[in-house]
Amino acid sequence: MSLALKPKRSLRSILIFWFILFSIVPLAFISFYSINIFEDAIDNELSLRLQDNGREISSIISDYRQTLNDRKDKLQQNSQFIYDLTVGDSVALRALATDLFKGSAISGMTFYDREGFLLSSVFKDENGEIRNFSPKSDRILINKNYRDHLKDKEDFSLCDYSNKNKISLIYFSKVYSPAGKHLGYVEQII
Repeated sequence: MSLALKPKRSLRSILIFWFILFSIVPLAFISFYSINIFEDAIDNELSLRLQDNGREISSIISDYRQTLNDRKDKLQQNSQFIYDLTVGDSVALRALATDLFKGSAISGMTFYDREGFLLSSVFKDENGEIRNFSPKSDRILINKNYRDHLKDKEDFSLCDYSNKNKISLIYFSKVYSPAGKHLGYVEQII
């Protein structure tokens, strides 16, 4: 009868097994856990920074909107502007807008009569040159979505992001005479 001998493990293989079990596995676990904690901390930090940036941008836009609202209020107090808008004098409105552009962040102003038809538009082009547009024969009506927004409100604003990586704050408002009669609309763009 032959006895089958069981192969014995060497001391070396037993030590390697226990070394791996007690040193490398915990090290891998701690490394994986640390990476997850670190990623969470980075995500939280980025989230806080984005929230701060969002509040700052909101504050800047709010300040610009208030500036545009104040300008609209000053226009409504200008009797010459009220007259020019009432009679639809696009040349005078263009001259007024050109004067308002000096030393201002405004990049565009458009005037509409009380029915929403374009009277005159003055804007800065890509080179910073002041240009203007007045319809010759075709009557151009204010965008229907904008008219719908202005039905129940005095004004509204929106931000527009163009494909040229520019963000514009557009502020539409109704213009009233001192007696409270609706005379037209003003669009201001920064």
